[in-house]
Amino acid sequence: MEHLPDYPAVLRQLQRLLRAGGRVYLDASASREKYVKPTFMSRYIFPGDHSFFCLHDFLAAAAKTPLEVLAVYNDRHSYFLTCRAWAQNLEAARGRIVQRWGEALYRRFRLYLWGSAFAFRNRDVEAYRVVLEKPQ
Repeated sequence: MEHLPDYPAVLRQLQRLLRAGGRVYLDASASREKYVKPTFMSRYIFPGDHSFFCLHDFLAAAAKTPLEVLAVYNDRHSYFLTCRAWAQNLEAARGRIVQRWGEALYRRFRLYLWGSAFAFRNRDVEAYRVVLEKPQ
């Protein structure tokens, strides 16, 4: 969802693709403001079309469709655990990564993963899972 900021278009496509009774599970890192992100991420990690998922904007758009919102889960803690595990795995594989892709790229992703883990843990960034269903 971080690369699909046009929520009405996404919801139209979901309505087209789902059968009656069909469900879709969406998850994304989230922020209260869709297009706001740290400069480091804009410059070095996601140049271009990344935008945080904005839950209240998405739910407002979903409310204008026949799709039913079955559940909304706050997955921030799971995202923290995932980023932390990825950062630990990255550090464990440092030698191979540096040899193959270089020190600069290793350091960039080390900073990104540990920074993301910190942001999820400290509630600077959110994460949500949303379940939608197309009515029968």
